[in-house]
Amino acid sequence: MARAVSEVTGTVLDPPVEYTFDEANARFYGEYVLFQILEFDEHWMPVRGLVWAHSPKRSDLYPVLADRPKRTTDDPYQPYYPFYAMPRLRHGETAEETLSRFWEERAAILAETGRRFA
Repeated sequence: MARAVSEVTGTVLDPPVEYTFDEANARFYGEYVLFQILEFDEHWMPVRGLVWAHSPKRSDLYPVLADRPKRTTDDPYQPYYPFYAMPRLRHGETAEETLSRFWEERAAILAETGRRFA
C-alpha cells in the first residue's frame, strides 16, 4: 500500500517494492528515489534493492529516510541510496548502448503500466 509523502509531489511505498537498479531508474525516470541496496555488482554498483519512496522533490525523501531504523553491527550491509532516476552507464558500455537499453526498459515499463511517454 502506498501513502503520500505530500499530496502533490511524492509517494512512500509501504511495504517497499524490490526492483533492479535499472528498472528503478526507468520506472521513476525524472524523479528522486530512495533505494536500499540489497546487491552490488563486482564494481560496487547497485544491482537490486528496495524502493522506499520516490518524488520529484529530493527533500521529500529525507523524512522517509529519517524514519528508517539505524543499522546495527549485526545487520548486513544494505545502505540507503537517494538518487535521481536517469539513464546509468554500466561498466564497459558506450553512451549509445546505455541510452538504447534505458529507453527499451522505459518503453516496456510504460507499456506494462499503460502509460505513455511524456
